[in-house]
Amino acid sequence: MCIRDRILSGCVTPGTPFFGPTEQASAADVVIIQQLQALPDEVTPGGSTQVIAWLKNLGREDVTIKTVELYDYCKGVWTLQSQPENPGTLHPYEARRLTWKLTASDVKFRTSCEFKVRIRYNYNTISYTTIKFINYEEMQKQLELGTFKPEAGEIQIGSGPIKPILKVQDQQPIPVEKQQASFSVMLIFENHGSGFPITENQNEEIAIDLNKVEFQMQNTQDLKGQIINQLKKCIDGYKKNNPKLNFIKATTPPVLCDINIQNANVPLETSVVIPVKISYDYEFRSFIPVTIQPPI
Repeated sequence: MCIRDRILSGCVTPGTPFFGPTEQASAADVVIIQQLQALPDEVTPGGSTQVIAWLKNLGREDVTIKTVELYDYCKGVWTLQSQPENPGTLHPYEARRLTWKLTASDVKFRTSCEFKVRIRYNYNTISYTTIKFINYEEMQKQLELGTFKPEAGEIQIGSGPIKPILKVQDQQPIPVEKQQASFSVMLIFENHGSGFPITENQNEEIAIDLNKVEFQMQNTQDLKGQIINQLKKCIDGYKKNNPKLNFIKATTPPVLCDINIQNANVPLETSVVIPVKISYDYEFRSFIPVTIQPPI
């Protein structure tokens, strides 16, 4: 099920740039902590508590859980007695209970602490950008008849917190004259989730690894194949300098690419759908307060 993420629109006239594709985005967070609780959340010195997290997969595909950790529990004030195993794979709509058991130390004063849990999982998100073309002579006929209508491209974005968005910078449909066409595209990644993407290298940066970007391609000579080939070469050029795109707030800097089409057979009008897939690790965190209360 898709929800309308946002629509950017405006009035345009033939020959003016159009920056408003219609975007439809599916849900962002696919793995959540459905409930986090400490039972009990207040104990006397030497007492015990359990931290219980219900981890749920909201999506329609299996999700690989890479990290489950109670990473901060005021060590020294509390002692971790047991922890859950990594659940591994969460099936669609599956919920799994995770339990940590802790014992409080013999403190003399009321002491509060935040128990902090982090979850990391791997996910793939695919987007589909529709690019529309028109034969130049056909466009001229429609202009003479007053029937030519500039159109916005369409972007369908799949589930997952990171959204790959490939936007055409030019007005559509793009004219094809003498089997040639030129236009520009911009590829960005947006974080729509409640956590952050994390790279697999030692530095663990909050970034997108361009090595994880994929395009599906069959025939490299047709219109779609030419576009994808040039997109791959453009991204390879960016990767030579730095394969990672760091986030500024919730968006990466754009990857800008110029596309030049040759030998394009467009008798009248046609549309091409370009798939963009990104694979990434995603981490989110949650916390719950727990108190040690000595007897009065």
